[in-house]
Amino acid sequence: MSTVTSVAERRGLLDRILGRPARTEASPAAPSRQARPVPTSDDDSGAPATVAARPRRRHTWATLIERVRDVTKATAVIAMDDQGLVVASTGDLPSHDMDSVAAHVSLAFDLFERLAILGKKTESVCAQYVPDGTWLTAIRMRPPIGARMTIGIVGPYTLIREDRRKIRDAFVNLFEDAAE
Repeated sequence: MSTVTSVAERRGLLDRILGRPARTEASPAAPSRQARPVPTSDDDSGAPATVAARPRRRHTWATLIERVRDVTKATAVIAMDDQGLVVASTGDLPSHDMDSVAAHVSLAFDLFERLAILGKKTESVCAQYVPDGTWLTAIRMRPPIGARMTIGIVGPYTLIREDRRKIRDAFVNLFEDAAE
């Protein structure tokens, strides 16, 4: 576990990744409310019209992995496909090193998937390297469309389960936006 940030400092991780305003401490459990269309009668026909809700900010692969890198203080973030090939990446590692990390992460998931006695699927893999204390955290997901995707994060610490889920959800939202 990291000593760089506390759980309280990382609570708004998904909000920061998606560029939303941070929640205040006075209402940490306040549910987020989505704006509903508001009926109006400005139409000449008298039929009720609706005012569209504020559009959701759309992210691209590049902006989302850069946000994940900034929020997690990562050295590199790599998005890879089911075969371990890099789809998008950002960071200080040379491209051949990112390719190597992606291939090894893909193999690691393949190996851990075979441990069916522990569960049905492997959701994440975390490894710490010494003596420099570098962490590799990988999150695998199956988006609503397409094949499995994996996000690899190389940085000074690993992420708690809640934060890994928030990152996974942010990328799943990216796929849902692409499907629309």
